[in-house]
Amino acid sequence: GRRGCFVMTSLGFLCGDLLQASARNYAQLMVGRSLLGLAIGWGLAVDPMYISEISPANVRGFLVSWSEIAINVGVIFGFASGMVFYHTPDEYAWRYMYACGAMPAVAMLLLVKCYMPE
Repeated sequence: GRRGCFVMTSLGFLCGDLLQASARNYAQLMVGRSLLGLAIGWGLAVDPMYISEISPANVRGFLVSWSEIAINVGVIFGFASGMVFYHTPDEYAWRYMYACGAMPAVAMLLLVKCYMPE
């Protein structure tokens, strides 16, 4: 079902972020980026579909639009993580920024497993 899709998306986010954060060379960084890009695509496809399937008809459009708002909030958090690590040495700051991306993936994985109805 959809929960399995969300689990796979979360694992894609998690693996892609951790692969980028631990990259030893450019090729490894690009593999992590590609995996993360695929997970983003999966999430963008599955999320609105799941919301529209479980929501009542009278609020369906409103709830699906929250998915789009969450994308923009995520972009803002991405920029904010850059500010948080501004005084961190450059050789570590970018790794920490990528590692921060794993936190929402872990949260989503736990929420899907514990609370999300099929």
